[in-house]
Amino acid sequence: MPTKPATLQYAYTFSGWTPEIATVTKAETYMATYDATGNDALVIISLVNEGTDSGITVNYTDIPLAEKYQVQVSEKGTSWKTLTTKETTASFTDETAVVMGKIYYYRVRMYAEGSWGAWTDVEHLMRNPFTDVFEGTDDFTYVAWAYNNDIVNGISSSNHLFNLTGRCTRTQFCIMLWKMNGRPSVDGMSCPFTDIDDVTANNQNGIIWCYNQGIVNGTTPTTFAPSGNITRAQLAIMVYKMAGMPSVAGMTCPFTNLDGLTSNNKKAVIWCYNNGLIDSITGTRFSSKTRGTRALLTEMLYWYNQVVNEGNTH
Repeated sequence: MPTKPATLQYAYTFSGWTPEIATVTKAETYMATYDATGNDALVIISLVNEGTDSGITVNYTDIPLAEKYQVQVSEKGTSWKTLTTKETTASFTDETAVVMGKIYYYRVRMYAEGSWGAWTDVEHLMRNPFTDVFEGTDDFTYVAWAYNNDIVNGISSSNHLFNLTGRCTRTQFCIMLWKMNGRPSVDGMSCPFTDIDDVTANNQNGIIWCYNQGIVNGTTPTTFAPSGNITRAQLAIMVYKMAGMPSVAGMTCPFTNLDGLTSNNKKAVIWCYNNGLIDSITGTRFSSKTRGTRALLTEMLYWYNQVVNEGNTH
């Protein structure tokens, strides 16, 4: 059976002769014909976190004619660094990519027929800082965004825990809103709360800024209750106030248990629901007094940024 060498673009399979061979009675010329199959272009198929003590595995297409592959990594804002120029398999684990929370960028090229080919498109992956938040989930999208924008941290740096179901205090949400807005100065701002002296300076900044922006009030005229749990309704009203309390005219809401809320709090829930920031607990029940979890606050801030800052719909 005749064969035709493959190229970088195509592999060939013998399909027959032209003309079809019959009884040969004199000199004849027959042409071998082939079916051509396009080789897949070299691309990065996936990037995979390999656990808290390992690196990131780069998986890419296996090109039959490739003699070797070169894999490079870049940390955000830095130049490219070559990890290997001898790799012959279509997978490579970067054992240097171990810094939690850092985004790593990768590209690959292959050597064939005496020269290096073009680089693949660049792909990136954040080194997952949390052992209890898993890639491929919506929670990972929200938490990764908040973490990489320096809005939220884990509850334990040594154990790499985020605690999605953990409570969020009034102070914690204020500091997140302050960070989300670029850590603005609070110089010259006053604050009536007498129970925030024991919180850190940054946390005080968050509370003072949120109070002066009209985002949060005290539990009394002079107390803030910094360690108090923040409820789902309070999350909604603070985010709604940060957005400038936009009109909810024409918006509908399926929740049947909002009667205990003030007019502004109802508007906040309606606005957050219609913009995809928050949903019910079950069915048509909003559960306004249920405490807000760390998972919920990152989800709300992620979609707030998408809708208000980026102009996207959800």
